[in-house]
Amino acid sequence: MTIDDAKQALEQLKNEGYSEEDIVKTLYLMYADEKLSLSDLRTLTELMGYEFTEEFENMSEKDKKTKGLEINYEFFDKASLQDAAETFASMMNIPVDIAKGFLNDGLQERRTYSETIKKYRAGDIISFDEAKAEVKKLEASGMSKQDISDKAFELFKNDEISLSDLRVFFAVCGFEFTPEFESLSLEDKKKDGCVLD
Repeated sequence: MTIDDAKQALEQLKNEGYSEEDIVKTLYLMYADEKLSLSDLRTLTELMGYEFTEEFENMSEKDKKTKGLEINYEFFDKASLQDAAETFASMMNIPVDIAKGFLNDGLQERRTYSETIKKYRAGDIISFDEAKAEVKKLEASGMSKQDISDKAFELFKNDEISLSDLRVFFAVCGFEFTPEFESLSLEDKKKDGCVLD
């Protein structure tokens, strides 16, 4: 992308009514989705008068794509569940249905959408990569995915992992919560047993 191409693209977006903040977020999400190189992101943001922070420059490539954008948490608390889930999924590179599940789990645990996202970004909810590594290790020790899911549910019942952690383990093992299980209160989820598809 040449500088002239970049200037023209930015001017077109501004003419279409996009704010600078919207444009920067869109560019970042394109970078996170690997539709834009880091070099092009740098060029475009610098043309708009922004620069990467030292903290961003020092992040690993993976962290740049998941933790690099300062998040406007007010957006999430005003957004619909679908909009919040789609944005959250794009930011964290997770499936939309899992992001939606995390946000619903947070509501059941009396957290706002933004509090749930902060919790995930802080590593308080297990990541897919961590869960995959743990499942692989447990499978190597002879446990089946059903055994691992059962063990995860026991940990959830004993308050050793959160509902969102349980959701991640189930997804990694190829299971998902049934609508009946989703509709139960948090207390009933722990009492009534594990319901999977």
